[in-house]
Formats: sequence, structure tokens, C-alpha cells
Amino acid sequence: MKLLSIFFVFAGILLMLGVADAARGNNG
Repeated sequence: MKLLSIFFVFAGILLMLGVADAARGNNG
């Protein structure tokens, strides 16, 4: 299903942004 694929891509981007934001916050 295309919708499922788009959902996974969107979730992956959000996860990467969350990890990057957390790393940036930890680094100060």
C-alpha cells in the first residue's frame, strides 16, 4: 500500500528530527 509506505517515511523523518533535536539539546 502506498499510504503505509508514506506513513513509514513520515514516521522515520519525525524520528530522525527528534533524535537530532535531542542530540543538539544534550550538546548544549
